[in-house]
Amino acid sequence: MALYHSSDIGPSGIISRLDFQSSRNSQSVSYSYFVVNFCHTSFDELVTRFNDNYDGNDEVLVYRAQPGGFSGDKDDWVVINFNKNDFVYNGNDNIIVEVKWSGCSHSSLYNYTFDTDGDHMIYSYNAGVNAEYAQYKREEANRIRLTIEYMAVENTSLGAVRALFN
Repeated sequence: MALYHSSDIGPSGIISRLDFQSSRNSQSVSYSYFVVNFCHTSFDELVTRFNDNYDGNDEVLVYRAQPGGFSGDKDDWVVINFNKNDFVYNGNDNIIVEVKWSGCSHSSLYNYTFDTDGDHMIYSYNAGVNAEYAQYKREEANRIRLTIEYMAVENTSLGAVRALFN
């Protein structure tokens, strides 16, 4: 789980893709279960218990695959095109990016990170995909790129739009 501040993200829109930058040559990992969830939060740092970081918000599933894998060479961007474009970033809150996977032991795709002020990354190894508490907290976050599809109008119901013309 990693935390990204709104000042690093940009304006509101639908986030449709997530890229990680590989930090080792000829990496290849496989998994039997892999999901990516996003969640808005007002928190500036992460706490050890995963669910406490949601700040009362619901996480949104944006990607699910089973089984599968990723590969990449050093400095390559590993692309995850979401198969669900259900996360609309509001442009104000911070975002939690939560990645859960099951795979063979030592199945990690190493990627670049950057230093942060405060705990922006928490994680566990060999704890199962439903682990409650993180084993590790770090003052860094993964180097990522987000693809944001900007909306021409604010996401609203048709009833609210119709009311504007009465």
